[in-house]
Amino acid sequence: MYDAIVIGSGNGGLLSALTLQKAGKRVKIFEASHNCGGVATSFVRGRFEFEVSLQELYEYGNSEVHGSLYELFEQLDLNSKISMLPISESFHIFVNDTKEEYLFPFGISNFIEQMERYVPGSSVSLQQFFAICEECNLAIGYLNEMHFQPNEEELQSHFPNFKQLLNSSLKEGLELLNMPLKAQEILSCFWIKLGVPVSKIDFVTYAIRIFSYLTYGGWVPKYRSREISMAILNEFERLGGEIDFLTSVQRVLYENSILVGVECSDGRVYQTHHVVANISPTIFCGKLLPESIGSKEIYNSSLAHQLGAKAFCVYLGLNKSVEELGLSTYQYYIFNTLNHDVVYETMKTMNLTNCVATVLNQVNPNCSDEGTTILTLTAYQFGDIFSKVVNSENYYVMKEKIANQMIESFEQATGLSILEAIEEIEIATPETFARYIGTPDGTVMGYLATGNDDFLSRLSNHENENILSNVRFCGGFGERLHGYASSYLSGATAAMKTLEDMNKEGVSNEN
Repeated sequence: MYDAIVIGSGNGGLLSALTLQKAGKRVKIFEASHNCGGVATSFVRGRFEFEVSLQELYEYGNSEVHGSLYELFEQLDLNSKISMLPISESFHIFVNDTKEEYLFPFGISNFIEQMERYVPGSSVSLQQFFAICEECNLAIGYLNEMHFQPNEEELQSHFPNFKQLLNSSLKEGLELLNMPLKAQEILSCFWIKLGVPVSKIDFVTYAIRIFSYLTYGGWVPKYRSREISMAILNEFERLGGEIDFLTSVQRVLYENSILVGVECSDGRVYQTHHVVANISPTIFCGKLLPESIGSKEIYNSSLAHQLGAKAFCVYLGLNKSVEELGLSTYQYYIFNTLNHDVVYETMKTMNLTNCVATVLNQVNPNCSDEGTTILTLTAYQFGDIFSKVVNSENYYVMKEKIANQMIESFEQATGLSILEAIEEIEIATPETFARYIGTPDGTVMGYLATGNDDFLSRLSNHENENILSNVRFCGGFGERLHGYASSYLSGATAAMKTLEDMNKEGVSNEN
């Protein structure tokens, strides 16, 4: 009998399992793949080791200025077991149609000073914006303490700007601050990492994320994201936790509507009264639940969420150094225009020329052989155009066409030449991610973070979404939305909620 079973060893599942094991529970993980971490891993082609998906880790910081992720890792004795490298710049933006270029440092005051150089007269509105960002962070902390049942007068008194902007989009909020349009366009570029354009993403979600990003910086694990996955797994196993690889859960078992265990792909049955699922709720409800507990109805309700962005990644091993190639920064944002609604509409097509490029050697010079460079291009796509256009007959032709689009866009925007230096190339499509991590349609961004799926709505409605007794979800489809930091933190939340469920059962049994 296990106190809890965790389905999937992605970031959220691993963190949840470790948190439960550290609390003295007996925990077992089932992982369908041959390794842990989900997309938090790497692969080798030729003499290059590529990071699958991590561009940078947010909410981390360091021992002096630490974010919530650093604090969580410290509680779990993980910080001493991983080597984190700081990224030196935040945004490096290139705009293809106007040939604009913007480069920003980390740090709120540094960011404001740099924006004032680019857009004179913007500093006052930016100072107001970041003051409101800080207020939003404090307001979220207050709401958490009050279990999202605040005293409305107290909320209004202490957090008036938060209350005023609660139902505003980012675009509406920036306009209320009378921020110059160009400053709005530049400040809004971070949306591409969150997967929701400025007219759709809510002000509070954006404020919280960009404030954290600029305050705590971006970080990269020295030995790829697998370093973090293995540190979590090793600590989990050191404390007595168990994991079975190449083993998938086929069914969650119920008796008289009470969760009693799981049945695995090899026919073995394991008893438990608590499950943490690091897989899509749609897949969990549609494939693992028995009809006797209303799986069809629950599955249909899970479809109410709108899926977020899919990803195309082009992994390039280049046979020249960053100096030879002229790659001066770690990360490049490539936009066709700073009209972000136009960019979003373009991302619903097969025209994947807006992308994010990362140059790992700028942070970790020893990540590849001397005189070589690892460059990754990532483009996001919304909607279902991929499944409509791409089929088994044209798949390889289409993915090469897309890769060439992305490379050409990067070269055109930056004025740099990388095509002739390509020694190794690997291309990942939504189909690749669907096969590898098992998400619906290959989405890498969970649900589209707008409307009822924005950050605050998911947090405040978390318990209402928990319609299955003793089942908790974590990872990119959890209440903290997608992203590495969010997945780790959602794993810890799922574990704490599971411990609360166990405590309630204990009180009930005593009575």
